[in-house]
Amino acid sequence: MIKAEDSRERHQGRRGLLRLAALAIFLALLSSCQGERRTISVSGFGTVTFVPDTVSFTITVKNVSPTLEEATALTKEATQRVVELCKKYGIGDEDIVTSYANSGKEYANQYGEGEPKFLGYASTQSTAVSYQDLPKFEEFSRELLALEITSLHDLSFSHSKYSDYASEADMLALDDAKRAAEKIAARMKIGLGEVLSVASTGNSPGMEYGRGYETQLMAKDMGGGIALSPGILTATKRVDVVFGIR
Repeated sequence: MIKAEDSRERHQGRRGLLRLAALAIFLALLSSCQGERRTISVSGFGTVTFVPDTVSFTITVKNVSPTLEEATALTKEATQRVVELCKKYGIGDEDIVTSYANSGKEYANQYGEGEPKFLGYASTQSTAVSYQDLPKFEEFSRELLALEITSLHDLSFSHSKYSDYASEADMLALDDAKRAAEKIAARMKIGLGEVLSVASTGNSPGMEYGRGYETQLMAKDMGGGIALSPGILTATKRVDVVFGIR
């Protein structure tokens, strides 16, 4: 009799534990359902066009000489003349960035068939420049190309106030996303809630121009500078917005 009662009590205890476990699972599921939010995800796009006022480019100087000292000295002297000419045209130190001179042995046929031939010691140095007087660039580049430089390359255009245009494009993209969300909400007969997240992406501020070596050689052959025609640039932004639903 005692054994039967003990068995019945253990059975009832297990049933009680099962009820508690089931209740806990139900409450967890209920909480999860209540925590889910209905949302609308939309994308918007904004574009602002502008005329560039800045050209950026790189001047590279390279010399090969019998001695490393001579090659380095020639390269540094030519680079210094480039910097002096930049300052003559009103370019500030913050818009002239000169690398360290890179030196090493120079060979002919280094990667081809046959034995490489030692030519001497090479020294290379580059100067990155940003210039904001585009109408004078042809005259400026004519004087640059008259110096002992190896190449003028990596030309690109931008604007000194590009961040302002990019911000304006962001605002246009947000307006576009909001209109899209409102149209969806009106069509589905639902109300828009608060904004839950916003992510913005966009294009780069510059536009490449031509191929540096070809541009430089063509200008040297013609005995003139480089005539620029940058055209119109754009700042394009995309925003992804998530709205809650009321």
